[in-house]
Amino acid sequence: MNRHPIAVFCPSQPACSRRISRYAASALCALVGVALLCVLPSAPARAQAPESVVSLSEHTPPQILDGTAARIGHYNSAQKLRLTLSIKPPHMAEEEEFLRELADRTSPNFHKFLSPDEWNARFGPSVADEQAVVDWAVSQGFTITKRFNHRLIVDVEAPASVIEKAFGVTIDSYQVGEEADFSNDRDPVIPAHLQGVVINIQGLNNIQRDHGSRPGPHTKAADYAEGPAYVVGAEDHADAKAPRPALSTTSNDVSNSTLFTNGYANPTEIYSSQVYNYDGLQNLGHCCNPHNDSGGTPNVSNIAIAAFGNVNGSDIVGFAAAYPYLAYDWTYYDIDGSINCTTDPGDCPSGETTQDTEWTIATANSFGSYLDTSHIYVYIGGNYNNSTFTDIYSHMLSDNTARVFTTSWSCTEVYGCSTSTMDARHNIFNSMVGQGWTLIAASGDRGSADDCNFNNPAHESAAYPGSDYDVLAAGGTQLMVYSDGSWDYEHGWQGGTFSGACGENDGGSGGGVSSYYGKPGFQSYSTWNSRSKRSAPDISLNALGIGQNLYINGNLQCCANGTSIVAPELAGFFAQENAYLNYIGHVCGTGTSACTPVGNPMPFFYPAAYYNDASHFPFYDMLTGCNNNDITAADGLGYYCSGTGWDYVTGWGSANMLQLAWAINWYLIPASGTPSLSWSGPTTGKWYNSDQIISWTVNDYGGGTYPGTGIGGFTQGWDSIPPDSGSKPHGGTGDTFWSGPQYANASTGCLSFAGAGGCAGGASQGCHTAHVRGWNNQGWTTGDATYGSVCYDTVAPTISIGTNPGTSYTAWVNQSVVVTLTASDSGGGNASGISTTYYAINSGSCYPGNLGPCSVYTGPFTISGQQQSYIYYFT
Repeated sequence: MNRHPIAVFCPSQPACSRRISRYAASALCALVGVALLCVLPSAPARAQAPESVVSLSEHTPPQILDGTAARIGHYNSAQKLRLTLSIKPPHMAEEEEFLRELADRTSPNFHKFLSPDEWNARFGPSVADEQAVVDWAVSQGFTITKRFNHRLIVDVEAPASVIEKAFGVTIDSYQVGEEADFSNDRDPVIPAHLQGVVINIQGLNNIQRDHGSRPGPHTKAADYAEGPAYVVGAEDHADAKAPRPALSTTSNDVSNSTLFTNGYANPTEIYSSQVYNYDGLQNLGHCCNPHNDSGGTPNVSNIAIAAFGNVNGSDIVGFAAAYPYLAYDWTYYDIDGSINCTTDPGDCPSGETTQDTEWTIATANSFGSYLDTSHIYVYIGGNYNNSTFTDIYSHMLSDNTARVFTTSWSCTEVYGCSTSTMDARHNIFNSMVGQGWTLIAASGDRGSADDCNFNNPAHESAAYPGSDYDVLAAGGTQLMVYSDGSWDYEHGWQGGTFSGACGENDGGSGGGVSSYYGKPGFQSYSTWNSRSKRSAPDISLNALGIGQNLYINGNLQCCANGTSIVAPELAGFFAQENAYLNYIGHVCGTGTSACTPVGNPMPFFYPAAYYNDASHFPFYDMLTGCNNNDITAADGLGYYCSGTGWDYVTGWGSANMLQLAWAINWYLIPASGTPSLSWSGPTTGKWYNSDQIISWTVNDYGGGTYPGTGIGGFTQGWDSIPPDSGSKPHGGTGDTFWSGPQYANASTGCLSFAGAGGCAGGASQGCHTAHVRGWNNQGWTTGDATYGSVCYDTVAPTISIGTNPGTSYTAWVNQSVVVTLTASDSGGGNASGISTTYYAINSGSCYPGNLGPCSVYTGPFTISGQQQSYIYYFT
């Protein structure tokens, strides 16, 4: 027997025998040294059992299940589609509890936001889970187009045929209304080892999708937009070219500006105290780089916009040229490809995206350097499929360049986005809120039937993401002002009842009750809301009253309106509020934590509205206006009407932005108590014939455990200052409820009679009292504090003499002469008056400063001496 190397090593002969018998084959064995080597023939391949699969429920559109969508035929198998694979966070209960604690002033976690790395390590999906999803997707023939640091989403794309095979579905074309859409015919399946890991797949259909709130339907977007999954597009910035027009302190007239250009409102009209009083907040001067960071505004002051439809840079330049007091700084991104302007010219540019960009710029502006103006990041989807908008939110979170988010796009709960789609987005929103984001979404322009334009029949339905308790739902009012800008009326946005009103986004303020999300803690006041679910909206601004100017396609024109103008304006407010808190500094939490950013604002302004325990009540209540429309009538649906307090049309109503900022400060900052004034000045109750100075210091609250909030400024005046009301039913002038401090952020000041020492003067002759009201940065005041009175008279009195009979230097009289002295103070009623009149007969040594030889004049006196007499007198 020849000896040679053999392929298989067997440690013992019995073992070798067992292995040979297993394959029922013969082998050659030989001893080599002390080991037995066996040659085995090749074993036949064994078929591997396929891995079991599990179904993902609620992934088939209800329009397929109820037959509303009519099948046309099989979808193009070669057509590529983009999908998002959503991964379940592993600790949802702990995550939700942590978010609750962030807003609980009694919790040690109050306002202690996490960094992205901290959140991902504590609550994000594991690296292993995300890698398992990636590995499986690659094995099925998908191309991975994007992985995110938060690991909540994996983006893939593939031809429809690959998608069908991977998920066990058929993708068909369906007739839905007047358009052809694509959809899976059944719920997808995933391998069992990904059960509980992958919770949602978006992009399998475009029947369920997002819709804009701006009037008029959009042209149907491409099923698949060509281009990379993420591209940084155009960007631009510029400083303001002219000073911002100042509002008169006595009226709403704007100097150096024209009200209502082309008959529609400019930013200055919206800023006005007659409307929403951005003026009062902007006067504090904190927007939006309070520490003058050299690189521009910090991310807490920046805004991210989720949109579909391009914005032209030339239109932003035109908007700033029309309002040269505006600076701007903006960047846009293409997400999941780029819009094809040849096939969809109506969204190149888009009115929705343009108004969102222009009015966030307008409401978060420094009126100076672009480096001090909120940076606006516009994320533009290649289409408005659900998968694309989820990707937009995912990129915002991953980029980490802002802390305020706004969108005017939404999907109708269940009918426009499934509960698992909402879950996938909610997971992203939780991560945002946990890192300090404020999220804002238009509540919709379709009243109580959000799906009015997309289903027949429609349903009482709510718009997502405004129905998510992580997100502030921005509702709509109808505001009207007179031609001089003064307030006329404001009520809830009443839906139109003419045919087509709802479908053309004139259905009234979106509002109602979520079909999915439970009642959040901030809506748990049992005497206020008996519903068991999340209710919307939360707060509203003008949507369809006065039109607001929009610069688009090279012209300033009408109109920016609908709840899609409300959301960006509120985003501008929260960017300003974040900057304000950044200015205040590290006095939150236990008194040493950063106050900025706000995070989810509802746990703060809801109790401020319900308990009315902040320094002022910030809301303007809407009492009339309903959100019924033509569709609610046609389909017999319920609707809501405005009423006292919170309602389903306007939430808490509209707001005074200065007072809303102070109310949020009050809930965020643990310091309590009012500021005080300390005075110095001349002795009161006395007259002075020289200028006098009264000075003061506004002192921050210094008691208790926590530091104060800092001084917000003061208002001063001789004898009176405007009142400071705790609340107002609407905008106006003449009350510091609207104007706030006259001298913002100042803690020391002075008044004088005539302006000595650089102090404000303007006092007339007479007695005066100095009035000062100081504010801290929660809006608490010293009250109308006074010093005085102090009296001022620099005009010398006059005196005249009369005799009876009349006398002269040359004529003698032969009888006694009665002398009368008449003194007067020419200052009139405000003068100090006559104190004493002195006289002497034939004694020139009587004069001011030498009163010894003088007599006090008390009335006419008589001279009877036979001689020439001289009368000396003064007063």
